[in-house]
Amino acid sequence: MRVLLIWIAAAFVFGNFYTMVAQKEELLRSGQTVYLALAPVDPRSIMQGDYMALNYEIMNKLNHDRFDSTLPEQPSSGVLVIQIDGQNVGKFLRYDHSGVLASGEHLLKFHHVDGGAVIGAESYFIPEGSGPSFAHAAYGELKVEPDGTPLLVALCDKDRHRLVAAPVQLAR
Repeated sequence: MRVLLIWIAAAFVFGNFYTMVAQKEELLRSGQTVYLALAPVDPRSIMQGDYMALNYEIMNKLNHDRFDSTLPEQPSSGVLVIQIDGQNVGKFLRYDHSGVLASGEHLLKFHHVDGGAVIGAESYFIPEGSGPSFAHAAYGELKVEPDGTPLLVALCDKDRHRLVAAPVQLAR
């Protein structure tokens, strides 16, 4: 009986993992491509290897507005409406209140962590030693589900071309 329960639990865990992977793959295939302007924060973490901590300009606006006493209080989490231009670059428009979206408007989920607004795609891990290849990142390329859930796909330069890691030269 115990072995059967272990097999059922393993099937449940692996089934959930497979479902999560399949959902992310579907998002990569069919999600709305959105570019968000970056303001990089910290390009390195000794404990986790090379990564770039990302700060999106759209979040700077939310964080600034959060401390403006003349504006209505922001929700601790919710959905933003962003305007997508002809080059798929997103700009903050308003908070979503379950209204109808106009052409070129899309949803983007957010929440507050440690006093700042985040979308959940604030770290981009890069191959060790390839940090200089990503130093001039200007945009984060995200795939966004219709409900506003984002998935960070790549970092891009100012012309929205994906950045790739340069081959690492090993010392001889």
